[in-house]
Amino acid sequence: MRIVYLGAEFPHEKGEFCQRICPDLYGLFCFQTPFLYERNGQLLRGNAGELLLTEPGQAVYHGPVDNAHSFTNDWMYVTKDLATLLKQYPIPCGVSVKIGNPMLMRHAILKATEELTRKETGYEEKIHCMLTEMVIDLYRSRLNCGSESCTMRIAAIHDQVMQSPQQDWTLEKMASLCGCSVSHFSWVWSERYGCSPKAELLKKRLDMAEQLLVCSSLSVGQIAERCGFQSIYYFSKCFKKYRGHSPRKFAQLQQL
Repeated sequence: MRIVYLGAEFPHEKGEFCQRICPDLYGLFCFQTPFLYERNGQLLRGNAGELLLTEPGQAVYHGPVDNAHSFTNDWMYVTKDLATLLKQYPIPCGVSVKIGNPMLMRHAILKATEELTRKETGYEEKIHCMLTEMVIDLYRSRLNCGSESCTMRIAAIHDQVMQSPQQDWTLEKMASLCGCSVSHFSWVWSERYGCSPKAELLKKRLDMAEQLLVCSSLSVGQIAERCGFQSIYYFSKCFKKYRGHSPRKFAQLQQL
């Protein structure tokens, strides 16, 4: 098995539909936003966190719920010998399915991207093993998603947020990926981790900014952008509130 094309957290334009036919490739798409897809001539709605698998030769057609919205997904196209693995660990084709943990495919894509970039000895065999592990994990997760607790799904999202705090995380996006309401998501997160999702995300971003202020030559604006802050003003305001000094003053004090 080989991965021919792939992308992680891929953003699409408002109203954009993905349309193509790949005669020799399976398509796997895991969505972070609600979406529409075509099945037997009808447009059906899928939910954030669901997986869509297409067979070789099957038309790929999916997009946002309306022209005013965009959609984001993780995706990959895999050679048709994936069929052998799917016989043992079947996942329905052509219909969106719940998979319990929407981050499984993301992790596999990121690992595969690293292997494809480095191309070290044995990278093709490594990717083959990664694909095998991913399909097995997706199969298991789909079987268990009905009984998987909300707490477990939130724990998976928590790990992802802490690993990539600079991404455009919102309460609505995180709750949607977990398949629960914003209020329930916030309550479970706060009970488990001792502070609200917003507070913990802000702390993580500030910790990241503090390290860059000390160890890099980036400007304050570059650091604000790299750490996920929407503006220098908001970054400076938050930093001074929680660290006692402005970012520039903090950096100067570290050099004394």
